[in-house]
Amino acid sequence: MRSTLFALILTGLAAPASAAQFFYFNLINENFVRLGDPLEYHVVVTAGATPAPSTSIVDPLPAGLELVPGSLVCYVPPGTADCSYDAPSRTVSWAGDLAAYEGVDMLFSVTTTGLTEPGYFTNTVTGSATGYTTEQLSLIHISEPTRPKR
Repeated sequence: MRSTLFALILTGLAAPASAAQFFYFNLINENFVRLGDPLEYHVVVTAGATPAPSTSIVDPLPAGLELVPGSLVCYVPPGTADCSYDAPSRTVSWAGDLAAYEGVDMLFSVTTTGLTEPGYFTNTVTGSATGYTTEQLSLIHISEPTRPKR
């Protein structure tokens, strides 16, 4: 299995002085999969040395990707809401305030069973806090299913 790390580190240089340092990572276990294969996502958002008020993580799943029921696991700071999945909008999300050096660790699996043909697709996750927003794109190549050997 191939492993791909998509990372974008933001340190507040382009943000207003009141914005927190904000680190955001999106880890996908494979970037080449076959039709019907599962994908695992790992998203981490962490405040830096200053608090990150009104932080959110939003991942609207592309058409064809289906959340694996029961796969959404979230590690959040005490007293904040848990991660959620909204089926009508097909969106995995979290929102809350992060104190300095606190973070949210979100893991979930999707299947490609809703896709009907090979090709490329992107999944975009947005991480934001007051005065700060970043998007992370992951490009996935979907190939034909493996045919049994005769």
